[in-house]
Amino acid sequence: MDNYHCSAVGSWRDECLGVRVSQDHTRIFNLSKDKPWFHASHNPRKTWMDTVYILIGTSWTTFSAFMIALTMVLTLLFALLFHCVCGDTDTFENAFDLSYHTFTTIGFGILYPRNTCANYTAAVEVFFASLAKAALAGFVFAKFSMPVAPVAFAARCVVHAYGRHHLALVLRVCNTSRSPRLDHDAVLEASFEVNMLRIEQTSAVDRTLVLRRYRLQLVQADFLALRKDLQLVHVIDATSPLAGLTPTTCAASDFYLQVQMLGVDATSQNAMQAFKVYTAEQVMWGMQFQDMFTVEQVDPGMGQATPQQLVMDYALLDDLVPAPIPPLLLHHHAPPPLLSLHLSDVHATADGLDPLRRRYMRRESSMVDVVDQSFVEQRWRPTTTHDPPLYSLDEAVDLEASFGSAASVAKVENAPLHDRVKPIHIPLPRTFHGMYRQMLNMSWRAIMACNIVFFVVLILVFALLYFAQMETVYAVPDVRANNSDLNLCVSYSVQTIMTIGFGSVGPDPTSSYQNFWVCVQGTLGIMYLTVFTGVAWAKFARPTAHIAFSNHALVTSIDGTRVLLVRAVNLRTHGRLSGNAFRLGVSETNTRTGLRQVHELPLVTARFALINIPATLVHVIDADSPLAKFRTDADFVACNLQMIALFSAVDASFASGVFARKVYRSKDFVVDAHFADCMDLTPHGVEIDFDRFHHWEQ
Repeated sequence: MDNYHCSAVGSWRDECLGVRVSQDHTRIFNLSKDKPWFHASHNPRKTWMDTVYILIGTSWTTFSAFMIALTMVLTLLFALLFHCVCGDTDTFENAFDLSYHTFTTIGFGILYPRNTCANYTAAVEVFFASLAKAALAGFVFAKFSMPVAPVAFAARCVVHAYGRHHLALVLRVCNTSRSPRLDHDAVLEASFEVNMLRIEQTSAVDRTLVLRRYRLQLVQADFLALRKDLQLVHVIDATSPLAGLTPTTCAASDFYLQVQMLGVDATSQNAMQAFKVYTAEQVMWGMQFQDMFTVEQVDPGMGQATPQQLVMDYALLDDLVPAPIPPLLLHHHAPPPLLSLHLSDVHATADGLDPLRRRYMRRESSMVDVVDQSFVEQRWRPTTTHDPPLYSLDEAVDLEASFGSAASVAKVENAPLHDRVKPIHIPLPRTFHGMYRQMLNMSWRAIMACNIVFFVVLILVFALLYFAQMETVYAVPDVRANNSDLNLCVSYSVQTIMTIGFGSVGPDPTSSYQNFWVCVQGTLGIMYLTVFTGVAWAKFARPTAHIAFSNHALVTSIDGTRVLLVRAVNLRTHGRLSGNAFRLGVSETNTRTGLRQVHELPLVTARFALINIPATLVHVIDADSPLAKFRTDADFVACNLQMIALFSAVDASFASGVFARKVYRSKDFVVDAHFADCMDLTPHGVEIDFDRFHHWEQ
């Protein structure tokens, strides 16, 4: 392409060594790729060795077809032995039915091995069937419970003004949970990383094209929890590999943005990941994301605690609104003469940033969740010749502080908070993992009810299929005489799905119709038992922290120092927890700026070797603390503040990570109070009074 932009930005340190890049200046990273991008030759690892990963990643239709095909192949193999080698059956159809009954251990008794060869063949098949069914069951449950991150990224990313001196690359990601409860389905300890692969010239002199990799530094990369949506911000300053780009040169560039999220499912406590890629064609300049949230009135008769409810419209995930970039910013970011800046020069060039940017770089714990679009539109509107300058110094300070400083919380007004959200137009389809996660959230009573309903429905459906050709259903005379035809078919269906096979009722050996549905129900029965057994085991044996947090968070003074106190204790009396770590994050709604802001509160002691005795978390409320302005209980209530307490550890019994969390709201904060003593330490041992665990005194 004639306007291909590939100026050198990095150095040899950033190059992907050992990679040959096509020199014909044809775009490599583009949206029109309709064929597999990765091709391997002479790979010592054969494709069939990745069968497990292929099956886990394929659709349920393909997965089920493979499972059924594998079952049929094994059944056919032993059917050939029964019929051709042992000569035990009169027809091959009977041999197939006998083989399947043996494989699934149904054993109706209508067909059975008659000679010595057939008996030994049946013994061998039962042995291999036990191994095969164990493997199939493991595959089914592994796929059913495979952690899938409930996360969706916007289809495009945007570049708009960031304060007075910089531009910012912004990406949006949201939690796609269908649950209306904001305390369900959160992604805990969500961590994001953005990398860029770009085709560049080797240097200003050497025009050979090379592939270089850069890591884009984010304003905030680590989050205690992701439950709604958030925007990831990369500031395009002098240290950014995007420095100097304009809309024209960006559109003509050839690069590939890789966004990766790692986190923990709050329900299953499994690690999960999400991945998204963007090309230069998906970077929109002078645009910003449309707010996804609206508030609608609720009928008072619906029993809502508040007359309003928060609505999260996922149809707006990709929607953009204009945010024109001042021409001065584009001119300021023209490509510098020397294009060899490396990311290792960050500290060397940091002094060239304004004081707010330097302060932000030191405060890695602050973060912005969502920017209200009406606020941004007001601040980033285009100017005319009659308008005053777009930014005054005070405006720039206020705008940048709203992104990266706790100073922006100085004037937080009363804004309603919502404990529930109404999700609409969810972009991701329903998945079995979503069902698995919902079942883990259910009570044992609800799980048993679902199990019974599904079992009864499955029994009745196949009973009706068997009843459709009642004349081909075999039953011994006394059983047929004492039961109606429908009752016989129900018993027939139960014995098939549970592989009982009393021999009193079953398929006629000559009926292809009956034996076909027996095969289908037997296979579904294996999958059904696998799923519900796995869910029951996962819920029963899932390691849980069982950490109790105090009902209130207290603000008091210790030796003249104002502190925030939260108490926690492990309620379990058996099983050791190691690596006990706590984190506190404060979230508040700022109606002046339209931001939902979260600040991680540093703790005096964040890690505890032993958590079986009450641990008091202490945060020092100094001038840099977002809680510095709160002096009375009324101050907290007026702010509508929220704080999340997160606990993480390793369960020694299961060698698995465990998590616990609690959300404190404005009404849960008490000023000028301290916790009552709840533990006595004597020469005779430790005595904990859990009745006083939540008590506080003034």
